[in-house]
Amino acid sequence: MSSPAGTLLRLVRGFAAFILNIIVAMVVPPLMGGQFIHRFLRTNFPSTSAAERELIVGAVMVALVAFAVGQFWPSKTAKWIWVVPVPLLLLKMAMFSLLHSGGSVMENHSNELWRHFFSPDSPIGRNALDFSLFTLTSVRMVVYSSVAWASARWAVSRPDDPVIVPASNISGVTAPMMMAGKFRLLTVTNLLIGINAAVFAAMVISGASLLFPQTSQLIHWGANTRMLTLHGQYWRLITHLFVHLEIVHLASNMLILWWVGRLIEKIFGGFVLAGIYFLAGIAAC
Repeated sequence: MSSPAGTLLRLVRGFAAFILNIIVAMVVPPLMGGQFIHRFLRTNFPSTSAAERELIVGAVMVALVAFAVGQFWPSKTAKWIWVVPVPLLLLKMAMFSLLHSGGSVMENHSNELWRHFFSPDSPIGRNALDFSLFTLTSVRMVVYSSVAWASARWAVSRPDDPVIVPASNISGVTAPMMMAGKFRLLTVTNLLIGINAAVFAAMVISGASLLFPQTSQLIHWGANTRMLTLHGQYWRLITHLFVHLEIVHLASNMLILWWVGRLIEKIFGGFVLAGIYFLAGIAAC
């Protein structure tokens, strides 16, 4: 039987993990961009609206984040984060219905409800605000929770590891399981993070601001700009992958690279990770 202090500590840890999962689901996917998916949808599905594309891109990005987080930081609370935004969305929709249903035909009211929360006509205004705050957040949280739940089920259903010889049958001093094997410092993920950090450090040393660098400084260090890239400076398609606007931009991108990059490198190898990194960066131009 656990002590009250132990129970309280577990509750605090669970609540902290719950909040951290919410923060990750809200903050990280928008930082990943998703320009390639936006372009793919606009090209192949021109009838989709901007709001519908935003929902699809948000769902794809948050699914990738949830899968990566689930592999390296599994949390029992991740599958429950939908309980925060979904009731708020339903409450907001109910309030909207009560305020706008008077004297209107139900079919027209349903269309108005859909346009307000799921397909706003304008990127600004009250419709767009409710779409961003309630609908988009709810969709991301539901996808994040679903992927976290599926990842946990998949982890449970995976076959056990091959038979391991008991420690009592192994001669000599052995290391704990987590410390077994050689620590790999020189990986493609770490190399990419190191190059990005080194370039940003060089920018700051040369006079660029940590938070508000000038456009000319970014261009000097290889940022992508259409006029220069299309007129012979094609190397900017590569160099812009290592140039960041400011310290927050660098930190968020490196956090994503650390999470997702380790997973990709573990499954497919460093060569595939490097290929994805460069091809995704070029395609996003």
